[in-house]
Amino acid sequence: MLATKRCIYRVKKQCIDFAINAHPACRYMPKNKNSVKFRVWKLVVSTPFEYFIMVMIAMNTVILMMKVTSLCLLACYLHIFPIRILYHFI
Repeated sequence: MLATKRCIYRVKKQCIDFAINAHPACRYMPKNKNSVKFRVWKLVVSTPFEYFIMVMIAMNTVILMMKVTSLCLLACYLHIFPIRILYHFI
């Protein structure tokens, strides 16, 4: 029994070490810089996009915690706010 626990602990430790030290083998980047795929890739890997996603997740969490009952506020959040943010970045 004790050996089994040690083995499980060792496997968990190896898994955590791997997760901490893992790095991607290569970074994908579209070759044609004039393509739509490249423009989308450039947008997705940008820092403002990461902040935008983080803010949207935080807002979603707050709204779910508030249990919004007003359909107007919910509609504004789901439709108008993301469109204004995307318009700002374009």
